[in-house]
Amino acid sequence: MTKKYVFISGNVSGFYRTQSLIKSLSDLDYEVVKVPHFFQSSLAIKFLSKVVKFLEFIFIFPLRMYLLFKSDFVLVTAMNMKLANLLDIIIGRLFKKRVIVDFYFSRYEAEAIDRKRIDKNTFSAALLKCTDRLIHDLASKVIFLNYSEKHYYQGILNANKNQKYAILPLCIDTRVPVNTDVQNDEKIVCWWGTYIPLHGLEVIIRSFLQVENDIKLYIFGNNETKSKKYEKLIADHKLEKKIFICNKKTFTNGDLEPFLRENCKLVLGSFGKTDKAKSVMPNKVVDALSFGLPVISGESSGLSEFISNHENGIISKMDENDLSNKINNFFDLPEKQKKNIGMNGYKTYIDNFSPNALTAKLKEIFR
Repeated sequence: MTKKYVFISGNVSGFYRTQSLIKSLSDLDYEVVKVPHFFQSSLAIKFLSKVVKFLEFIFIFPLRMYLLFKSDFVLVTAMNMKLANLLDIIIGRLFKKRVIVDFYFSRYEAEAIDRKRIDKNTFSAALLKCTDRLIHDLASKVIFLNYSEKHYYQGILNANKNQKYAILPLCIDTRVPVNTDVQNDEKIVCWWGTYIPLHGLEVIIRSFLQVENDIKLYIFGNNETKSKKYEKLIADHKLEKKIFICNKKTFTNGDLEPFLRENCKLVLGSFGKTDKAKSVMPNKVVDALSFGLPVISGESSGLSEFISNHENGIISKMDENDLSNKINNFFDLPEKQKKNIGMNGYKTYIDNFSPNALTAKLKEIFR
């Protein structure tokens, strides 16, 4: 059988999803090719950095054309929604290649709607929206994390709703489930992530005004500066003896996982109130499932595609009153029922979010 070639459009370093896709493609015996980067610009001056990147693009353009012509597929990887990627799509379609786009996020949605860094009515926003829509519409097939995000992104971009698509959920490395029998006896709840509006951390903190006093919350972030406003919120509500913030333990440095294995009884997901928050399947929920840890997360259409309430997870309303009730009620459950929720969640992880599940789904997409 003749080996098939997949041209990778976009950056591959530092992003686990893309590295997982490339590994699975290699396991399926596809030859992955990409344009090398000769210049690793670390210039402090933004303009000069762009000049260096542009010169590199021009210098290696003939090689780019050759690799695109040689390949059978073009894969635009997650987080790469730029004009250079759009160019790869156009050239790939001209060469009659199958173009697959991993539509992990929209730059327009992130900048103009979620983070509100630019006004939706500006030319910059219009350019981002147009680029995202063309990347979506010109692809042979578009990959989404779940059906809810498909509908959400197609709606805000006014994209072609008849576009061919596939669902390819998040992938997390396989872990051994947490053994709750050897954990300490404290009632410890954990949350981890970045300090962005999507996560609704304010809701989580205020919920502990009504959570029983023997239940403690540990918040694991990654930015001392951005955590200050949440430290103030905790202090304002006099919750310093119930909620603790730590920006030192992460999965990356290897310090977070041992803490979770030894202490964590319950994981909290996302409770943001934006339209995006109501559509996503939060990464931290998938992390919790991969540990076999019970998780409570705010109701969203993306979450409901994988979580059945009180079977493999617990779904809360996006408000502190319901969340506090859910947390208190969880700790009142029999130990066997808590374990069942966690292990049912682990099975959900194996079936949907494990490397084996990713490879099986990818085989169907690229056949």
